[in-house]
Amino acid sequence: MDGVDQDKLDEKALNEQAIKALNSGTEAWESFVEQNGKPRIVHGIIEHTNLEGADLSNIELNLITINAVNFKNANLDGVKTEGLSVSHSQLDGASVKGADLTNIHIIRSTAENSDFRGSNLKGATIAISDFSNADFRDTQAPKQIIAGSNLTGANLENVEWGSDDKVFGGVLFNHVNMDGAQAAGADFKGADFIRGSAVAANLEGVNLENTKASHFDLSHSHLSDVKAKGVNFSENVDMVGADLTDADFSKANLNHADLKNVIAERTDFTDANLMRAKVHGTDMSTAKLDGADMENVDYKTPFDECLVESEHDVESPSVDAVQPSSAAPSQVVAPTPGG
Repeated sequence: MDGVDQDKLDEKALNEQAIKALNSGTEAWESFVEQNGKPRIVHGIIEHTNLEGADLSNIELNLITINAVNFKNANLDGVKTEGLSVSHSQLDGASVKGADLTNIHIIRSTAENSDFRGSNLKGATIAISDFSNADFRDTQAPKQIIAGSNLTGANLENVEWGSDDKVFGGVLFNHVNMDGAQAAGADFKGADFIRGSAVAANLEGVNLENTKASHFDLSHSHLSDVKAKGVNFSENVDMVGADLTDADFSKANLNHADLKNVIAERTDFTDANLMRAKVHGTDMSTAKLDGADMENVDYKTPFDECLVESEHDVESPSVDAVQPSSAAPSQVVAPTPGG
């Protein structure tokens, strides 16, 4: 046997030993690393084991299937993966910073209070999993799919999850709970939000251009300075009580949207479709409505009064207003018809 074949045999044997050590738990893995370092691990199954608190930082896991593994509080910083599948596992409190998790599949797992800061989640699939209070700051994840999962209280500040891809679009959020999430400055361009919620979430300055939302609850969320040009929020989108201050909803489709009691200071609705939108209690006197389609808008005061004022810039004179007054000699009175 020549040296090359011996090296391949040694590499294969080392790979098998590494997988065996991982399947034997944290103590066995640490003992293996102390003797052999951290080899590249390929083609294996790691299941029904306890790796709580284990140091797995900077290892390579390629074509590995992980099932029912406890990674609580483990160190997975800098991990590089390819074709990794994780199911029925626990990553609560785990640190996964700066990892390359391209195309990873995470299904029926928990990762509460985990830290994914700065990681690459491009093409990832997260399904029926709990990532509440997880930290995703500064992650990259275009073309990601998140379905049936919990992101309550997650930190999504400055994430780059947007996409200009007109064929595949951006991230798909399907039945996702993002209530109370912190996502200021995030890029969700081109994303689809289907049957989920982001109640009372901080979405200040988020890029939502060309996103779609249906049966989605954004009530009481902070959406000031949001870039939402061309969004399609026409199917049962609830924005009751949301703050839209200085937000750009120009050319947006808000047909049937629920905008009751919204803060709309200087909000740009230029050329937007507001047909049948509900705007009870919403003051739009400072909003930009040029070219907006207001047909059959469901409104009550003060919206009605403010809309008239913004269009005509004059108030209807009261009885007192037409009487001479020494206190207001220069008072302007609206002209009467035919006058």
